[in-house]
Amino acid sequence: MYKLNSMKYLLSLIICVTSTQFCLLAQSTWISQPQLTGSLYSLYFANNQTGWTVGTTGVYKTTSGGLNWTLQSSDSARGVCFINGNTGIIGGHNPKRTSDGGATWTNLSRFADTIVYDISRTDSMILYACGGRPGTSHGVIWRSTNAGNNWVRVYNYSNSGRFHAVHFINYNTGWACSHTGAVYRTTDGGYSSIWSLIVIGVLYDIQFVDQYTGWLTNNTGIIRKSTNGASWNQQFLPYTGGYALHFSNSSDGRVVGPNGIMRTVNGGSNWFTETSPTTEQLNAIFFTGNDTSYICGTNGTILKTVNGGAVTNIQNTSSEIPKEFSLSQNIPNPFNPVTSIEFRLPERDFATLRVYDAMGREIEVLVKGELNPGTFRAEWNAANYSSGIYFYSIETGTFTETRKMIVIK
Repeated sequence: MYKLNSMKYLLSLIICVTSTQFCLLAQSTWISQPQLTGSLYSLYFANNQTGWTVGTTGVYKTTSGGLNWTLQSSDSARGVCFINGNTGIIGGHNPKRTSDGGATWTNLSRFADTIVYDISRTDSMILYACGGRPGTSHGVIWRSTNAGNNWVRVYNYSNSGRFHAVHFINYNTGWACSHTGAVYRTTDGGYSSIWSLIVIGVLYDIQFVDQYTGWLTNNTGIIRKSTNGASWNQQFLPYTGGYALHFSNSSDGRVVGPNGIMRTVNGGSNWFTETSPTTEQLNAIFFTGNDTSYICGTNGTILKTVNGGAVTNIQNTSSEIPKEFSLSQNIPNPFNPVTSIEFRLPERDFATLRVYDAMGREIEVLVKGELNPGTFRAEWNAANYSSGIYFYSIETGTFTETRKMIVIK
C-alpha cells in the first residue's frame, strides 16, 4: 500500500510579499500522486475513485482517487480495460481476466505466444484487444463478445506490424495502428476480417471522437488528424514524441510523452504546453469525465487533475476587494511577444480567461479555476503565433467580457 504524503498535495504555492501588496499564485492543477515503482504503461478508471494502472512491476488498484494504491499482481502488464468495477482485462505477455475487481486473476490462454498492448471496449460485452508476436512484424487483433471470457482472432497478418493501439467508437467502426506505422480500419466489427490499410507513418496511439474525426500520434513533433475517417492531415506539436492522446471532444485534446503534456482547444490547429510537476516520460492518459483525469509514466509516476488540467499562473496584484467584475485592456498593446491581462472579481467565482484568433477560434486557455475575490494579472506569450488581431475573453458564472489585442512582429 502506498500512503499519501500530504506535502506533495499542496494545490498551490503562495508567496506573499506584504510590503508591496503583491502575491504570486503559481498553481499547476496536474498534481503528483503517490509514486509507485517501475514504468507504468496504461491506466483505466471505472469511476472517479476506482481505477487500475499497469506496468513493469505489476497491477495496482486505487479506490480513493489515487491517494492510496494496492499491488494486486506482480506480473508485468501492458494495456488494461474494465467493463465495470469488477470485470476487467489486463494485457502484456500473460493477459488475465478478473471478475472480482482484481482480487484474483485468471490467465487467458487464447493469447499464447503474443503480447497484448491495448484493449478497447464498445459496451459491457464487446471488447477488442491488439498486439503481436514478440520480435516480429506479426500483428493480431482479437474480439470478445462475452465480456472477455472468450476471444477470437479477427485480424492476423505476418507483415502488418505489432498493433500498439486499438480504438472503436461503436460496434462496427474501429481503427488499429502498428509499430511499423500502419493504420487499419474496419466498418463491420471485423467480422469479415477485412481491415483496410489507410495510412503509413511511425505511430503510437489513435483515437476518434466520432466516425469521421480522429487523431494519430507518433515519435516526432507531428500529429495526424482525419475528418473523414480515412485520409489524414498533418498538425504540429510544440515538442517531439506523442506516446498517448485523449480528446474530450472535437476541439479539446491532449498528447503526453517524453516532453510532458501538450494541449489543444481548437482541434489541433494550435498546441500549447501545460505545466507538469514531473520531468518523467508520460505514457498514458485517461479521463473519467470532463474534469477528472489521470496520467501515468516512468518511475511509477501518477498525475491527476480535477479541473480539466487547466493551468493557472497569475498574480494577485491588490489586497482590496473590487466592487465589480471587469476586464482591462492588455498592456502593452500592440506587443511582441508578451502582454499582461488584468481582470477583477468582486466575489469568489470560477473564472476562465481564453484567447481567440481573428476567426474566433479558441487557441489558448490562460486561466481556468476557482478564484477568491481580487485583482489578477495573467500573461500571454504569443511567440508561437503570427502577427495579427487576437481577442481575449473572461467568463465567470455571471460575467463575460471580450477585448481585442494586436500582435506585431
